[in-house]
Amino acid sequence: MKKLVFILLLFVGIITGCKEPFAPTTVATERILVVDGLITNISGNNTITLYWSTPFGNSKDKEPVKSALVSIKDEEGVITTFPEYPEGTYTTKTSEFTANIGKTYILLISTNDGETYESLPQKMENVPTLDSIYGDFMQKPFLTENTDGVSSMISESVITSLININRKTADKNNFRFVNNIIIEVITTGKNPIPGSVSKTNYYGWHLRNIDDLANITGTEYLTNTYDIIGHELNFFYLKKSLYGVPDSQIIYNYLIKTQAFSLNNDAFNYYKDINDQLSAGGHIFDPISSQLKSNMHCTSNKGKSVFGLFEVSATNTYTFIVIPDLIQKTVRYKKINDIGEIPAEGLAPISKPTFWQ
Repeated sequence: MKKLVFILLLFVGIITGCKEPFAPTTVATERILVVDGLITNISGNNTITLYWSTPFGNSKDKEPVKSALVSIKDEEGVITTFPEYPEGTYTTKTSEFTANIGKTYILLISTNDGETYESLPQKMENVPTLDSIYGDFMQKPFLTENTDGVSSMISESVITSLININRKTADKNNFRFVNNIIIEVITTGKNPIPGSVSKTNYYGWHLRNIDDLANITGTEYLTNTYDIIGHELNFFYLKKSLYGVPDSQIIYNYLIKTQAFSLNNDAFNYYKDINDQLSAGGHIFDPISSQLKSNMHCTSNKGKSVFGLFEVSATNTYTFIVIPDLIQKTVRYKKINDIGEIPAEGLAPISKPTFWQ
């Protein structure tokens, strides 16, 4: 587990929806541009983050690329400039730019050292529609550590969610999924009303990302169709302490919030290479982070390297209540409206939060 967590620190930006940039290290002292860009068909979900790669052994924080000129050019030649705020982050207001499915976009970057960069043309593919979701009880290994620091592998109960996607034969692109669990809990505590001596219910929640790797499709096709059958969307442990939920809090509901992204070939290959890197066993021919093939290149100096990905993806968000039957070992799913963005933790007295199910 510790090895996996350490590696994930390098790649956490690549496998989450709201991304922290991927921060590769290099042996050379040369500063190499790292691009972490995502534009979608949803207004406001358009951010390009730029920073310089960190030389091997350098423990300093990532250095943002300041005062660059960043813009998006569509297939009709219309250019939209992304202003910088905060340093190293370039984004647009919700009303200024929204990408469209089926259109192609190019990222243009000019840094203040005189270099210019450009992405390959990136087409926005169709976003997936989940045909069905179903689940099962399973056992998964979990690496634990005792008070003496001795590690051991144990088996823990999990609920695994699987999906089917029914696609038209023309839609051959792949998808990625970002999964979060919201554990709704109830506990009791002092009534906050002045003068009250009674206790009252408190309604809380714990939001956790439950992805270990970049969750991408690509291997589930039937022989004679393009349908995706039985893709493992996510799994989550039933032991609440593994998510930092105190014993005093009683679990009320499990919610699964999944954001689905379409992937063109460049994005799919990039995420696949990331998974290969995360799954590497430390052998001599295992891939290294600098071998991840970027869809960016330097137009002012063809020999200059660029890291990172400019991703153009359509997106949908799905939220489900997961209803496990611990006796019959069955799982039901109930689709609900999107609950929007919520803090990672919360505890509200007396009244249930607005998103409460």
